[in-house]
Amino acid sequence: MSGTWRGSIVSPYLMVQCSDSRHYGELSDKVYRFSAMDLTAEERATIHGNNERIRLEVIHRAVEFFIRLMQQC
Repeated sequence: MSGTWRGSIVSPYLMVQCSDSRHYGELSDKVYRFSAMDLTAEERATIHGNNERIRLEVIHRAVEFFIRLMQQC
């Protein structure tokens, strides 16, 4: 986490959308349910709606995070 977001603190967060991870719970006990994106309130309001959008730097950092996660597993 800190390799992507310097100085960040990990804390619990309630995800209000229905994550696709719910479909994989019966297949594996290693399903991660978290967001790797630091979205603004405006971006969160567009999720699965008209004109859904996320900043390119947010996508870049999310991909960077998941690459680091997979390399550490």
